[in-house]
Amino acid sequence: MGKRNKSKRFIQQGKDSVSLHDARFPYRSTLEEAQHDAAKDSAERQVDF
Repeated sequence: MGKRNKSKRFIQQGKDSVSLHDARFPYRSTLEEAQHDAAKDSAERQVDF
């Protein structure tokens, strides 16, 4: 039984560290999202001219 409680404690510590990391560092998009955003931006620039 003791091992089960210990495992839950380490899982909770892991969740806490992930949430602290998310609060400290901004979200970075994936490569696919970045390419999509870049294509959208370049299309908007071409329309303006």
